[in-house]
Amino acid sequence: MLQQCFLIIVLLSSLNFGVCAQSARNVNVRFVKNEVAVLPGKVVNLAFVTQNQSSDSIEVTHEFSIPDRWVVITRPGKLSLQPNEKKLSIVSIRAPFDCPVGSYPIQINKMKADVGINLSSQIVQVKILEIENITFQLIEQQNHILAGENISATYLIRNLGNTDKKLYINASNCDLVGSPDVKLDPGESTQIQITKPTSEELFESKTESFTVRAQVGERILESVYASTMVLPSRKAKKDLFFRFPVKASVSYLSTNRGGNYESAKQFQIDGNGTLDPEGKHRLGFMARWPNNTNLSFLGLYDQYYLSYSNKNIDLFLGEKSYTVTPLTEASRFGRGVEAKFLLKNGFGAGFFYVKPRFYEDIENEFSVFAGFDFNSKNNISFYYLGKKYQESNDPVQLFSFVTELNPFKRTKVDLELSRGMVDDETSNAIRSSINSQFSIFQISGIYFNVGKNYPGYYSNSKFFSTNINARISQKMSVSFNAREDFGNAQLDTFFVTAPYSKSIQGSLNYRISQGGNVKIYWREFESKDRLIKDKFHYKTDSWNLEYGHRYKRIDYTLRGEIGETTNLLAETNKNIQNSFRASANLTYRFNSRNSVRLFGNWSNINQFVSGDQRRLMAGLAATSRISKNLRLNCYIQNAYDINDYYRNRNLMQLNLDYKFLKKHTFSLRSFYTIFKNEVDNPEFTLSATYSYSLGIPIKQIVKAGKIRGRITNQLGEPVSDVFIRISSETAVTDRNGEYEFKLLSPGRQLLTIDRARLDIGEIPNIPMPLEVEIIENEETEINIQIQKGARLSGQIKLGESALSVLNDQSAQPDNILIELKSNLETYRITTNKEGEFTFPLVRPGEVLFRIYTNTIPAGYSAAQSTYTFHLNPGEQREVDIVLESKKKKIIFKSQNTTLSANEGFAPMKVTTVLKPQKKTSQLYYSVQIGAFSRSLAENSKFLRGQSSYFEKQIDNLHKYFIGKFDTVEEAQKERKRLSSFYTNPFIVVFKDEKIIPYNEFKSDK
Repeated sequence: MLQQCFLIIVLLSSLNFGVCAQSARNVNVRFVKNEVAVLPGKVVNLAFVTQNQSSDSIEVTHEFSIPDRWVVITRPGKLSLQPNEKKLSIVSIRAPFDCPVGSYPIQINKMKADVGINLSSQIVQVKILEIENITFQLIEQQNHILAGENISATYLIRNLGNTDKKLYINASNCDLVGSPDVKLDPGESTQIQITKPTSEELFESKTESFTVRAQVGERILESVYASTMVLPSRKAKKDLFFRFPVKASVSYLSTNRGGNYESAKQFQIDGNGTLDPEGKHRLGFMARWPNNTNLSFLGLYDQYYLSYSNKNIDLFLGEKSYTVTPLTEASRFGRGVEAKFLLKNGFGAGFFYVKPRFYEDIENEFSVFAGFDFNSKNNISFYYLGKKYQESNDPVQLFSFVTELNPFKRTKVDLELSRGMVDDETSNAIRSSINSQFSIFQISGIYFNVGKNYPGYYSNSKFFSTNINARISQKMSVSFNAREDFGNAQLDTFFVTAPYSKSIQGSLNYRISQGGNVKIYWREFESKDRLIKDKFHYKTDSWNLEYGHRYKRIDYTLRGEIGETTNLLAETNKNIQNSFRASANLTYRFNSRNSVRLFGNWSNINQFVSGDQRRLMAGLAATSRISKNLRLNCYIQNAYDINDYYRNRNLMQLNLDYKFLKKHTFSLRSFYTIFKNEVDNPEFTLSATYSYSLGIPIKQIVKAGKIRGRITNQLGEPVSDVFIRISSETAVTDRNGEYEFKLLSPGRQLLTIDRARLDIGEIPNIPMPLEVEIIENEETEINIQIQKGARLSGQIKLGESALSVLNDQSAQPDNILIELKSNLETYRITTNKEGEFTFPLVRPGEVLFRIYTNTIPAGYSAAQSTYTFHLNPGEQREVDIVLESKKKKIIFKSQNTTLSANEGFAPMKVTTVLKPQKKTSQLYYSVQIGAFSRSLAENSKFLRGQSSYFEKQIDNLHKYFIGKFDTVEEAQKERKRLSSFYTNPFIVVFKDEKIIPYNEFKSDK
């Protein structure tokens, strides 16, 4: 009997298993999409269809396999499927806030409800999209320091995106502490520090500025500018006079000319400046002696001159290069006199008389001119020039008409028409130039045509140069250039004009990236020696490729040329050669003070009569600011180009400049050079120069004021031996707590107290430095009380989530930006890894404590972002703040959405669709002050006077903003202040680091 029962149970179980197995083969589950994409922190709705392909009814449940920290928000309940019935279901799953970029599998299993047998399963890939969100903030900065101390500042950089980022920190006009390369994982943050030394030899207050940029590759994410006031630490002698600057110097010169050592001394006194504080009258003079041109050290001939100018008069007496017009007289060095007069109605006139010094064929020259300025961009002038040659009784006479016109907004035209007469012969010359921009084109050109007998600076010559550029797109442009040099030119003194040249070139430029540019061009170039015995005359037809790139601290350019060169001085059948040239230029900047440049050139261009045609030229150049007052530059190369004889070709050069005791300078110069008009025999030249700068008193302009006062403690008792500084003056309180400053310059000055002389925990009752208005011939009294400071410290903690699985266990309460503000001062600091913080000493009274909500870890929020405390003298208050986990509500809404299935499945109507979850936004207000096509320099006048700003590159523009505010009222207050500095500053809203004009933001709300 037992055996029969057992057999019946086994038979029934086998039958049931067989039915289930058959059902498993007949139940199909299929996701509507095989792959979906979602942002981190958002909910993704996955729709799937289940069909019962068997002839039996079946009930199924759902099980889901999801990645760690993903959360199933809603899931379908038990499904009852009739034979051949299908049903559409939706499962809603939320990805973590900090989920990295990637593809994540979601698997669904269909289980038989009563026995738990897996009927069917399928996997869908959920792709997490990238969010780039890097914040870069200045969190700590010294408002003022003493000269000789180092400026320091701290920045907080956070990766609020969901992918790791490799950043480069670019410090301008300051030095970065540590490596400039930073790698941040999602949610990670770090602090960046910079430092900048200052000179002890500072006798006046000075603002030192610096900029730090965060870059991803070559793209600038954010640029933060800041400045610090440097106060003098030394006492300088009070100067009550306006002085005219004068410099006296003595130089020792030496050379090994022709293998023989020669040396000489040279003296110079010169001055150039205004004679009055308003700058209406300007004086210049120089006396340099003796004459040392025999040392081949250019520019060291003796020279004397005196000049005076004001708004209407310009007078000159002495030696210089006198100029009329480019056609008549471009440059004639000699001794003479010149006067120019300009009236208020735009009419001007003038003359000069000169006896040339280095061109003996001309005895003298005389010129007069008159002109009229219609406005700053349109004028006409008439010139007359007479030249008296040594071997001719009749002077050469030249007449010129010159005009500068701006017929259109972006078009400028220069025109000169001239006529010359000599020995009863006349000849004409014309010069014209144009520079115009319209649409995508930019056109520029210069044209000279000088008659055969024209007796001006040029004769029997033609010259033209034209360039046409078209910007096809933001990254691409094409250009064409053609140029032919003067066939003849007047030579002056021992200078010589460049070789004759002619070229045609067409090029294509493409900007690969912000710091990278590639250029390909075809060029036909001809060059001919102008010296008495020709060394070269060649023609090259070539293709060229050039690539330049600036990345982090490296700036390099690579060039390649390949073509055919014809040596026109060689035999006809042996003068053509396939030629090539390769060159490289690499610059590396160690920091803001030191850099090195390497360069090289290798070619086989067949262009010279003598010498090896294959040439390797390489060299090195370095620049170093060893200290604030010591600078060093050096340059060295192994060879030179013969056809560069119109330049100084330095094979070696060393420059050293040292400034000491404010007015004294020592300079050392050494050259190993082939000078102009030479092709061989380099010379070594050395010069050592000592200079002293002084000021001749012109007028007393400063009338001194006076400041006195008393320093006491909270009980009214005097505090002695406290150092007080204002400008470059220092005073110390006596036993009565009194101090006094005499002979202070009127105007605004900064007064500071040396806190090293105060007890621990003591603080002045007013913030330092204190801006004081000093009034001439009046005494100002400033009394200061020393009191016990208060301190606020505490900890920010992360609260537990209502759903623990939603809580980001890796989140830390570190680097949360917090602020403590009173009516007199503001402090900003960040929390450490445990969320702890301690503010510096503050003055007792009411303070406002603020948490910057955009620095709170993702998934958390503060119940309130601001707190008000009243701190008593000497109080040490501790506060604990708990950040709450964000809670999200899920709302179902009927939308009557119809989804259709493939392969003959009947449409199924879904009456409940999950509403997308609202994203937590990061929002703050700022004030935009300007936008430019390229980044501004740190010392730009546009940014002057602003202690901090930040820059963002948006829509190919560099936009500048001031302030990050939680409320629009704060932004409106800042915009009102900035209206006195900028035209039409306006408020913008940053929402998830995307910019929205405030007016549009209001209308959207």
